[in-house]
Amino acid sequence: MKITGIGLTPGDLGFPFKLWREYQLEVAETILNSTKRVIVLQAPTGIGKSAIVQIPQRITNHRQVILTRTKQLQSQYETDGVLSLYGRENYICNRFPVLTAAQGICHLGQQCHLRYAGCDYYDQKRLAVASTNAVLNYSYFFREANGPGQFSNLTWAICDEGHSVPNELAASYRILLKISAARRAGLRPPKSDASIEEWIQWANKIYGRVKGLANRATAQNAKDIEALFRAVSGLDRIADPDNWVSEGNKWWADFRPIWVDSLARTALWPHASRWLFTSATIDAPYVMSQLGMSMDEVLSISVPSIFPVSARPLLICPEYSINHNSGDKEWNALVGAIDRVMSRFPGRRGLIHTGNYRLAQIIKERSNQSMRMIVHATEDRANKLSLFKSDFGQGKVLVSPSMTEGVDLPYDLCAFQVIAKLPWPDQTNKLWVARMDSDPVRMESAYISETISSITQAYGRGTRAEDDKSTTVILDRSFNRLWNKHRAQFPGFFKEAVQIISNI
Repeated sequence: MKITGIGLTPGDLGFPFKLWREYQLEVAETILNSTKRVIVLQAPTGIGKSAIVQIPQRITNHRQVILTRTKQLQSQYETDGVLSLYGRENYICNRFPVLTAAQGICHLGQQCHLRYAGCDYYDQKRLAVASTNAVLNYSYFFREANGPGQFSNLTWAICDEGHSVPNELAASYRILLKISAARRAGLRPPKSDASIEEWIQWANKIYGRVKGLANRATAQNAKDIEALFRAVSGLDRIADPDNWVSEGNKWWADFRPIWVDSLARTALWPHASRWLFTSATIDAPYVMSQLGMSMDEVLSISVPSIFPVSARPLLICPEYSINHNSGDKEWNALVGAIDRVMSRFPGRRGLIHTGNYRLAQIIKERSNQSMRMIVHATEDRANKLSLFKSDFGQGKVLVSPSMTEGVDLPYDLCAFQVIAKLPWPDQTNKLWVARMDSDPVRMESAYISETISSITQAYGRGTRAEDDKSTTVILDRSFNRLWNKHRAQFPGFFKEAVQIISNI
């Protein structure tokens, strides 16, 4: 099917903008005419990926679901007229308005007359199921497609921020058990150091009792009972305990899959005939290997940046190294370099990526420009980001280990960025230890690919439009080794912007 060179306009397909961006129609035509089951589109910020993924659907009217990571991304698709369905917790319970729909008794299988008309959540769900183009978040999709099944049998599934699909799949099947809730229900969970097999045996044994509790739940205890039932059901379904890692304490038990390829075979791929993964930073061979998909079934498309390199300079000065053995000399050298970068942008907003919370705090404590800095903890991340974007944030610098993805900082919201420490995954984390024990070669591949993805995602936070500009500086010495050994894995728009400098 040909859609380029025939005068097709955005208005012809119902888009609210007037002109196509460069590459949009060409990429959409390639997607339309591909016979591959999976298409991976690597395209940097500014290409207009959200429009590209909708063009084939608007031409053929096939049934499609778009999957995103955040409410913000869902709302962006809504502005294009795509029907959005959020998780239950985002709707009130119309029967008990002090509760959310996630706390409603219907969620536990009890009857409610509003389920078929008059419930905000179920009314919107019926519209989404009937729609040929809807947008959901990943966790909701995995629950629904593998539960009621109303979002299965799709022609196309679009995976926005597709590099994150392995992690989203793992997070959706992660099991968190609140020990106190189990004890209040009269159950006796295993000790915190119990093996996965012991936990599974326990879940098998008490599953019927927990299901009975769910059937008798009230509006007051529905939330705890639902969480307990979900955890026990998840444990009961584990068929490959060797692929799971557990950790816990007297309050929580936490269970995660080590690798997700077996989950993908049952919980991902069966739900659509065709798949489109889009991201600025996706490494197709790595992501497909994680999901158990052969590259023989994949078409990989890479699109260059439409932003000039001069608008997104990437300065590499890898002269500074920080680790748990670092002393005052190393700390002061790094912070001094950060202060020099900040001095180049007086009165301008900036973002410093730190890799961990401890480094963020130390930078603020040692900086001679600490009054400009905003730091945050896990629980107040959203509030501090809002403060940074507000009028109060003019001239401020946000210092954070968790702003590499999902943050939009155009124009004066980010004149510069500093990557003080590369966002390496924590190898002491029990999941990464289990990955090393399971398959060291695969673990190393995952470790490198996730780090490169996080770096390139961080680079993309600042320059968000053709008339925007933001400078990024990388200071971490470990970038040298990563760049020299794995340069080919970085996307083209990143490689073409690199400038190696000797000092700041």
